[in-house]
Amino acid sequence: MHFLRIDEETYELYIEPELLTLAPFKEVWERDTSDNKEIAIAELSFVYYMSMITSMFYVVGNPMVRQKTILDEGVVVGLPDNWIPDATVLKCVKWARNYQEKDDIISVYKTARATVAKIREYLENLNFSERTKTGTLVNEPKSVAAVLKDVRALTEQLRNAEIDVYTKKNKDKDFVGNEEKSLFD
Repeated sequence: MHFLRIDEETYELYIEPELLTLAPFKEVWERDTSDNKEIAIAELSFVYYMSMITSMFYVVGNPMVRQKTILDEGVVVGLPDNWIPDATVLKCVKWARNYQEKDDIISVYKTARATVAKIREYLENLNFSERTKTGTLVNEPKSVAAVLKDVRALTEQLRNAEIDVYTKKNKDKDFVGNEEKSLFD
């Protein structure tokens, strides 16, 4: 279940009602006493951008850099300029990340992304003038060409994994409990 998501048509935050039964999320919601819950929605949007794999900011691997990017770019509407996440919001972020870790599709996707990142780093750091003690090249052009050929297949598989993640996200909207929504739901 995607308990937090941004609606692709309205760009509004969608919150599963069950989420507000969890202590930190309930606290974020209830401490905003305004009628429109603008601050609560903004803080939960921040939680979404920080923790959900479907967020466009998830590709920023380092959480501190991700947070700085989100806050510096003013991504979340409704947060004061000097806002920083407090302990309650950070508990929400941690809970959301931990919840996602239990999803096999997301785990496979994250592994695929990490693998592609390591291969990219390897390719970026190749030294074609490096030689062994006997004088042969450490990085043979043939082996590098083979890695480059495999990168195309790996990136294609990563895109397929992304499609699986997003397809699962959209399929969740088509179900109520374990039942597929009927025409009139």
